[in-house]
Amino acid sequence: LEDKNRRKQSSIILALKDIYLENLLNGKKFIPFNLKYKSSTNNVNNDELIEAYFSDKIHNLYNRLINVLEKNVINEPLVKIKKKNMDMLLEMISKQPEGEEKILNALINKFGDPSTEVTNHVIDLLKKLQNEHMKMSLVIFNNVKTFYVSSQSQRAKLYALVYLTQMAIPHNFPLFL
Repeated sequence: LEDKNRRKQSSIILALKDIYLENLLNGKKFIPFNLKYKSSTNNVNNDELIEAYFSDKIHNLYNRLINVLEKNVINEPLVKIKKKNMDMLLEMISKQPEGEEKILNALINKFGDPSTEVTNHVIDLLKKLQNEHMKMSLVIFNNVKTFYVSSQSQRAKLYALVYLTQMAIPHNFPLFL
């Protein structure tokens, strides 16, 4: 995953993303092995323990993939590749709730990107995410609001406001936040 060849790395990441989302992960929030069997494993059969162990390893590797994509989104100088990595992050957060906070923050932090093309792409991706998962509206709103308050860049704040003004507000959205 940490290959310096961009094309090779991109192909590997795309393949791994598809394998995880389509075959290995079940779309449910994962409970780590050490928390699931915190007190005791005495009343659990070996098959369950083996399954839990491998599930734990699969989710750890999936989180590693998220970290690599996050790093690529931050450090990639080429806009086309950066946008492709952002698209993969969007697909991952849409299909699997695992690591949603980290992925959402990686996308929202791109409001501060020097490229207008990237910042506009972030706005489009967040609108798409919200349309697919209206229940995430409040989470997205709160993360963008936190970014806005903590950001030092006026330009980044502007793009955060642009997104917020275009955000679809669901009927059950709390009025006072």
